[in-house]
Amino acid sequence: MLLSSDYSHIVSTSQKTHMPRLVSMLFLIFACSISAKASASDAGSQPYLSGTAQNVKRIVYGIVSYTRWPALTTRPRMCFSHSTPYLDALTSPNNAESMPYQPVILTEINSTTAAQCDGIYFGQESAQTQQTVIQQLPAGARLFISENNPQCVTGSAFCLAITSDSVKFSVNLDSLTRSGVHVSPDVLLLARKTEK
Repeated sequence: MLLSSDYSHIVSTSQKTHMPRLVSMLFLIFACSISAKASASDAGSQPYLSGTAQNVKRIVYGIVSYTRWPALTTRPRMCFSHSTPYLDALTSPNNAESMPYQPVILTEINSTTAAQCDGIYFGQESAQTQQTVIQQLPAGARLFISENNPQCVTGSAFCLAITSDSVKFSVNLDSLTRSGVHVSPDVLLLARKTEK
């Protein structure tokens, strides 16, 4: 099952009178939470980031912040592919303590290098490569996010669709179920297509 969302329209959803008020409120609360978490690390310590990079960062921060690992008591080790053009935004060492994860940069993603990761952010790796790596990893709860998986039917649980105007994301519920992590319903609600 596939769900999708457009981050660029989150704040304005309350203006869409055809949506239930509760849904609009949840959208706004979640968006504000993401912005607050990101702003804490941005203010005075983060080098300039483009609007797209900021949106990617906020989406990833939000997804990780609303994800729980059954046996994890510390911040998750989130591993990032060296191939993503948003690497600096997602792994900046400035004010690292405010990040919802411990960033790890991988020059190559395979079952060996990613074995100790609690989450993996795939950059330009294909959906098939993502699926292969995921299947070869040892058992454990892991979060998988990708920026190069437009169909989002195999591979990662969360798939970003990034343009200069907006950052959208889709959720592959089958992949998410198999991942072993627990994601807040608020995130899944954001990924649900709104009816026009």
